[in-house]
Amino acid sequence: MLVLGSPDTVRQVNQEHVLHKYPQLHAFIRPLTDNLDILSMEGEMWKKWRAVFNPGFSATHLMTLVPGIVKETETFCQILRGHAEEKDIFEMKALTDNLTMDVIGRVVL
Repeated sequence: MLVLGSPDTVRQVNQEHVLHKYPQLHAFIRPLTDNLDILSMEGEMWKKWRAVFNPGFSATHLMTLVPGIVKETETFCQILRGHAEEKDIFEMKALTDNLTMDVIGRVVL
């Protein structure tokens, strides 16, 4: 695993030098996507599809999604407060799974 903290270093790794993806990634993803996914693609095919997805990850677009994400998180917090007031035992995973799906649904739709 490589963690980069400098934008210049990231540019070098992503643009100046071709660093191939970890071979086990391809082995893991192949049964699901036949490696026809942006995660395991490389080279020109990756560049083509990355360009398609770039607008969805722009800072401007992401900032428009924040109010909806905050609204879903506020609902989640209200549910947690209700459980705290009742002093009951509950499954946190179920609640966080629901929050995740609610955020994804709001962002995608």
